[in-house]
Amino acid sequence: MMHNTTYYIMKEQGSAYKISPCILLDAQSASIISNPIRAKIIEILSKKPMHPSELAAYMKMHEQKIYYHIKQLSNAGIIEIVEKQEIKGTVAKKYKPRSTNFAINLYENWQNFRPEKTERESELKILFKPFIRENKLDTYIVVGSPDPHGQFKSHARDGHYAIDLGILLGNICSLSEKFPVKLDVDIKMEKEEKNNLIIIGGPGTNMLAYEINEYLPVKFDIKVAEEGFYCSGLVSTKSGRKISDETTGVIEIIRNPFDKGKHILLVAGYRFIGTKAAVIALTRFYNQIMQKFKSYENSYAIVKGFDFDGDGKIDSIEIIE
Repeated sequence: MMHNTTYYIMKEQGSAYKISPCILLDAQSASIISNPIRAKIIEILSKKPMHPSELAAYMKMHEQKIYYHIKQLSNAGIIEIVEKQEIKGTVAKKYKPRSTNFAINLYENWQNFRPEKTERESELKILFKPFIRENKLDTYIVVGSPDPHGQFKSHARDGHYAIDLGILLGNICSLSEKFPVKLDVDIKMEKEEKNNLIIIGGPGTNMLAYEINEYLPVKFDIKVAEEGFYCSGLVSTKSGRKISDETTGVIEIIRNPFDKGKHILLVAGYRFIGTKAAVIALTRFYNQIMQKFKSYENSYAIVKGFDFDGDGKIDSIEIIE
């Protein structure tokens, strides 16, 4: 699970700034990494994620002792699970450090700061490259109509999530001359499918999501019953896995099937709460999402939303495939 606050250390180098991810520790957590064995574990895992048993063999130490140190580092949020594998009825977990930089916070004294350009903006421009041209937004952001429409005859409850995405895009590019946000029914009426599209919401609330479903690496499992259409979850064409958790969403980039020279980014869940989880993943945890995108077609990340701070609202995510 990932918390929604990311810290960096920064250094000034000439007229530029260099930043690197950093974990902020309190005094108690700092004492955990001062242990030489744990410091060595962090160093080894930063080069190659390992199971505790592999780590024990590599360090020539008793496995139970390694498990103890792994638990301490995991509880402090210093290392995280990157892979789970079932071996002989048990689940083996691979770990890696969340960062190799650490800072100790003894007193809260934050000040506003805005450098000319940050690594964050550069990474986001890479992620959204197909949808930005000459530093201007080159896409329609398509949200579902709030009125009953489409095969599901449903009304969208997730269109406002596009605001969050719009704020993010506003940090890395300018608006084009054309108004970028459209309802799915307007796209259909104006026959604007042959464009770059960012689609918010699943096939239940967005007709465009329904139309591209057959081209997606993670499809929506759409069924037909006497009462009409309904969606029972997500199905990964890569793993065959079916997911029906309402807090699960997906982020996918594909070639636009209506025009192969264009791209589509889908941010959706099969329920509106899953769409929120996907939007949070894309806007808050984009660096983890980027690791899953090897190209600008048929790349995806399935995410699950969590209530990290216990206030009853999703604010954190975990990538599950």
